[in-house]
Amino acid sequence: MTEGTSRDQVEGLHWGATGGWYRYLPASGEKEYFEVTARFDYPIHGTPEVRIERWYGNGQIELFLQGYGWQPLTLYWGSDESYSEFMGCSSGLVERFELSSGLVAASEPRNGSLINRLEASAEGTVESHGLRADIEKQSFHKLQTLNFDALVIDLKSLCTPVVNVDGVYIEPSREARAFGAVPLDSSPVEVGADEYSVLLRKSLIELLKAVRPSPIFIFDHEQLIKPELQNTNLTDGPGGSVLDTMGLEKMGFLNICLPIDSKKEGGTAHHIRLDKLIEPHLYSFDEYMVRLEPACQLSLLSRPTLLTELEVNYVQGLAKDFLVEVDVLVSRKYRENNLLLTFELEGSDGTPTEEKLGRYGISKSKIPGIGYFKYFPQVRSSDTAIFKVELPEHIRCVGIGVKQVRDQGPVFVSRIEVHAAEKIHHNGSVQDGFEEAIGGSK
Repeated sequence: MTEGTSRDQVEGLHWGATGGWYRYLPASGEKEYFEVTARFDYPIHGTPEVRIERWYGNGQIELFLQGYGWQPLTLYWGSDESYSEFMGCSSGLVERFELSSGLVAASEPRNGSLINRLEASAEGTVESHGLRADIEKQSFHKLQTLNFDALVIDLKSLCTPVVNVDGVYIEPSREARAFGAVPLDSSPVEVGADEYSVLLRKSLIELLKAVRPSPIFIFDHEQLIKPELQNTNLTDGPGGSVLDTMGLEKMGFLNICLPIDSKKEGGTAHHIRLDKLIEPHLYSFDEYMVRLEPACQLSLLSRPTLLTELEVNYVQGLAKDFLVEVDVLVSRKYRENNLLLTFELEGSDGTPTEEKLGRYGISKSKIPGIGYFKYFPQVRSSDTAIFKVELPEHIRCVGIGVKQVRDQGPVFVSRIEVHAAEKIHHNGSVQDGFEEAIGGSK
């Protein structure tokens, strides 16, 4: 991917119909060596961005790319104690993930009522980043924003009990109890329970989707299987592992075992060379290598419109999971928790639903004319708000709107766009005369 056009030829490459330059790699089904050489004109093409993309199919592909003096950056997710232990037995570039827990419940929907309490609490009341991330389910999103080559997680320290709060699981940490997020009569779901295994398996699958194509290693600091470093699937070792019992042994998780000699007092004979360990697994493409952007989109609004003139947009065929993007303009002194994204919801029988959806991060207002809603994040002047919406299987969204709780001055909405994995349709009058685009066709 470069600057320039098809007229600005690149020696060694072909011009692609969708832009950029390409060359096919060998596709015989066997392990082959390839080398691609191209000559760019920097004043015309700028600095090229090199990508390796699959043209079709979903089989596994492994790429081993030559590097010169390159050192992979490893991100570590685990407790303070396990991090210190890992650093003592490894060599290479390592950064610590800012959270020390929150893995098991990370794939749960956000807890709307607790989020509202967080936003309403005085500034500085909640100091714990882990608690906020657990309530708002930010862990995987944070991982997607970081630049690293491989992720190492300490499964033992990240597997802690969870409690059910309004249908959503969170960790009953000291900060959560101090904040009053954990009901007094709640019973924790302990590690090893069937219910817990289901939550952990779901979360690990979502972790794969969030981190791919970077490999994920499990730091095993207890299983002593051989004196030398082992780099195998998690099914190895006496009695197998927790991932084996959950049926995740074939999903691509890798194992890092602490060398026995480093466990002895003063023993440093066997160190984990992270560059040698990680490099063969950096480019493994599998079924969890997914696109972050949904396949279909529908524009509901594409020009600035005063909020008082904005009507509810009705849609058809919207899946239970979708994204809504809204471009909004407000005054600099606009009050928080006043701007709402609203939803028209109905059950499988086509009648309006009255079900409580707090576990899905959706609240229902008692104020007439609002109904189900999500609060906008803090908005200052011109901003874009992105909402991830998840609904139960038996409930569907048929209408989307933007409203205020109270009039806080003029609000302009210039764009409302819905992204989903399936084809969706606008089911009403188009407010601004634009042509709707669905999945790239008009």
